[in-house]
Amino acid sequence: MKIRQVSADALQPSPRAKAVSPREQRRIELERKLARVIRSALQDPSIGYRLTLDRDEKAATVRAAFNRVKARAAGASGVNLFKSGNDLVVAQREQTRGRRPSAR
Repeated sequence: MKIRQVSADALQPSPRAKAVSPREQRRIELERKLARVIRSALQDPSIGYRLTLDRDEKAATVRAAFNRVKARAAGASGVNLFKSGNDLVVAQREQTRGRRPSAR
């Protein structure tokens, strides 16, 4: 028998990458698609992108993902998400909601 001195860290389990759940995979894919749309809208302000939701998608979920992606994207402050009927539209234009600027 041989006895060797080892550090106590040898008893700790090795860290493993956590498997991504199907829900997390859907979120990542949605954010990837929205990032591509935001980049395209930044390149050409004359084009808007219509997002037609599937039966299992909710507008609030897409809006929250859009806001997360927009916050990470550099220079995307002019790109906004608008509701048009049952669809959502991503375009580079000013918001029309909220307080109006005062007349000068």
